Amino acid sequence: MKKIIAIIGSPIKTQSNTAALTRLFLEIVKQIDNSIEYEVIVLGNQTINMCKGCWACTNKGYCIQKDDLNEIQDKILACDLLILGSPVYVHSVSAQLKSFVDRIFIWYHTMKLIGKPAISAVTTARSGRKPTEKYIKLVLYALGTIPVGSLRGIGFRPGQLQNKTNIRNKYRKLAAKTCDILNGRKKLKPKLLNKFYFLGMKMKAKYGKDHLAYEYNYWKENSWFNKTYNQVVKQKRK
Repeated sequence: MKKIIAIIGSPIKTQSNTAALTRLFLEIVKQIDNSIEYEVIVLGNQTINMCKGCWACTNKGYCIQKDDLNEIQDKILACDLLILGSPVYVHSVSAQLKSFVDRIFIWYHTMKLIGKPAISAVTTARSGRKPTEKYIKLVLYALGTIPVGSLRGIGFRPGQLQNKTNIRNKYRKLAAKTCDILNGRKKLKPKLLNKFYFLGMKMKAKYGKDHLAYEYNYWKENSWFNKTYNQVVKQKRK
């Protein structure tokens, strides 16, 4: 059974437009393939503390704070596709999503989600969509995921997602593509940025080992220093 996990960085607990946009899309996915399961996690309903900048994660490989992040991370690691979304807050992501992104800091250095397909989701009251979407996609690349599409919606107030019928029609093709990817009918094609970020993290781990011992050992123990992005993805899928 394939499963999609959506992480929505909205402080709005029950009327998040970004969550509504994502659920509309996932309902289409479910209509095409009823065997695909999904869960939408709205960060406004979770306790995610801010990063303390203690760098303990670079020694232990995980954040030492105890809150809802631990369970969410387990679900992300187990899922087959990740959706990462946020409403636009002053031309960027919400504070809730930024806290989440900061807390999984060690995952970027270890490319924890390498090869996993991902989709970005952004809602706005017209402005700021492009820089917000760009930031989310950069986060996805840094995690090692392969972005396969974007969800975009308009909402002027909480609970006021616009043009729902148009959204259903617009994203039916992406929903079908998502089902094909999850069922192995369509192969994922890494982008140039996937290879660029992989090379950058490899150099950081290799030449920064005096300060990033955990990361260096992680790459070394997994035999990644002598592999390409594609080779590592193939290795993980075995």
